[in-house]
Order: sequence, then structure tokens, then C-alpha cells
Amino acid sequence: MKHEVKPAKKEQIKTPENKQEEMIKKLMEELEKQKAENKRLKKDVLEYQKNGVTGLRNRRAFYHILESDIKENAREFLEGIELLENDELKEKVENWNLEKIKNNKLSLALGDLAYLKLINDTLGHDVGDEFLKNIGDITREGLGSPEIGVAEEKLKEANFIAARAGEGGDEFLAIIHQNLEDADKTSKEFGLKVDNSKIQALEKLGLKPHIDIGTAHLSEGLEAFRELVDAGAKIPSGNRTREVENLIVKIADYRQTVDKIKNKCLILMEKRVKTPGVYKKLKVRSAGIEDEEIDYLLSVKNGGFEKILEEFIDKKADQNIEELTKESKEQIDLKRKIVKEIATRKRNE
Repeated sequence: MKHEVKPAKKEQIKTPENKQEEMIKKLMEELEKQKAENKRLKKDVLEYQKNGVTGLRNRRAFYHILESDIKENAREFLEGIELLENDELKEKVENWNLEKIKNNKLSLALGDLAYLKLINDTLGHDVGDEFLKNIGDITREGLGSPEIGVAEEKLKEANFIAARAGEGGDEFLAIIHQNLEDADKTSKEFGLKVDNSKIQALEKLGLKPHIDIGTAHLSEGLEAFRELVDAGAKIPSGNRTREVENLIVKIADYRQTVDKIKNKCLILMEKRVKTPGVYKKLKVRSAGIEDEEIDYLLSVKNGGFEKILEEFIDKKADQNIEELTKESKEQIDLKRKIVKEIATRKRNE
């Protein structure tokens, strides 16, 4: 039996056109893969900037924007300061004309949200997270914060950029593109929105939402920096622009601390008399304010109370200035003194 021999299969000859089509097809496939990878990386970057509970920018993303804003708005003052020797730096800052920047539209607000720890301890962390999410929504609406992922040039056009600072949960930071007077008004309006919001978890405890807010302006950070240098403080090169940023935050923080202590005293005084059970819970979370001090404030309520309360607040605010730094005690004390002088100057005007 003869086997039929099949003819050899002819190889398909690839023409230059075939080869080009194949190359284009492979390139398109690679391009689609790259697009998918870029989309995934962009999503990861956006998540990296976000606080998981509030949906607002986290501390890292916030400070990146703040530093960029400071460099842009204070270019005339900050240009070249990182490279100067201390004597040259002193001469430069002495010639700063800060009047030119006092109406610049760059302010910072720092807010401290009351009662989060009380909610977490009493009603659970899930309720605390829902509380934070509600305040985050109010912050986004009240301060007009752009969504995360908005292009940088759009951020510069936005009136406000809000962020939650720190992972403790109860601090909020906002860059407000207004001068200090207008930023103060905006912060107060935002504070009223928080105070007037309905939070069921707090209603159960007989309390209302509250946020204490302090504001500071770019010019005040520059002024504090100049006073530090004039007083002989040695600020290392490479850290000077960041020091201006830190000083703005500290001035806002001091003002916020003063308001916080005042409001804590007033609420503790009220609850001490009306609802001792709630007072006891609040008192545990009011470090540094003792029963005897609240009783004393109650005893003088009808005689020179405002002056005594102000003296008490100043004393407590000084105790609450935290310095997480390796600087010498002399430099820390000097910085504390300058921050307090600038912060209280506005309060007393």
C-alpha cells in the first residue's frame, strides 16, 4: 500500500507591510498595558495623599502644598537664604520690608476638634470614625477644598485647600488663600458650621460639636523668623524655608490653644454644676485642668472673672506649647517667646 506523500507546506513570506502591521500591533498592546499601569500608579499616589477616614488630604500631602505656596508667595524674601552664612543672613532679614507682604493672600488655619476621644471611649471607634467623616464633609464644603487629584495649577486658583493633620484624628489644617483678616472671618464662619451641625453621637452625650481654630499669616512667619535671627538664633542652612513654615504653624497653634483652653474651661464649669457625670468624663480628657482650678473659676465668676480667666488661659497655653525638637533650651525658649508675642499681639489689637 502506497502512502500518499503530502506536499511540503510553504512558509508564508512576510512582506514589509506584514512586519509593520505586527510591530504596530505589539506597540499598541504595550501602550495599553502602560496606560493600565499608569492608571493604577496614579490611583496609588492619590490614595497615598488621602486620609482614609475623612477623605481629605493627609498631613504629608498638606505640607507639600504649604511649602510650595510659601516659596512662591515669599520668593523675594526667601530666595538664596539657604546658602548664606549666619552674619549674611542677619543682614538680609534686617532689610526685609514685611509691609509689602501683609496683604498677601496666604494664611493658615489650624483647628482642633473637640470630643473625639470621648466618643471613641464611650461609643466606640466606628462611631468616632463616622463623626470624623461628617466633620470632613463639613470641612470640604465649608472651606471649598478641591478633590484630591486636581491638577496643581487648579490648586493655585482655589480659594482654600483643607487637610487633616496627624493620625490622632482630631486636628485639621487649612491653607486659606486670603489675608489674615479675611481668613479669620472665613475660619469663624466654618467654625459656626461645625458648631451648628447635628451629630447624633454627641447629642446622646448632651454635647454639641465644636472646633477651636487659630489662624496665622505668611508675614507673621517671616516676622518670627527675622526676630529669631536678630536674637542670635542659629538656623542651619537647608532648613530655613521649612523654619518659616514651622513658625506659621506654631503661631496658628498657639492661638488655637488659647481658644481651646478657654472653651474647655467654660464647658467644664457648666458641666461641673449641671451634669457631674458628663463633667467627670470630660475632665479625664482635659489634661492640665484640675478640679480645684475649675472650682476657683466658678467661685470668682461674678468678680473680675474675665481678667482671671485670661491670666489662667495664658498660663495654661504656655504649658501646652510642645517642642518636638533637638534644639538647645535657650533656642526653644526664645522661639516660644517670639511665637507667643506675635500670636497675642493680634489677639489684643
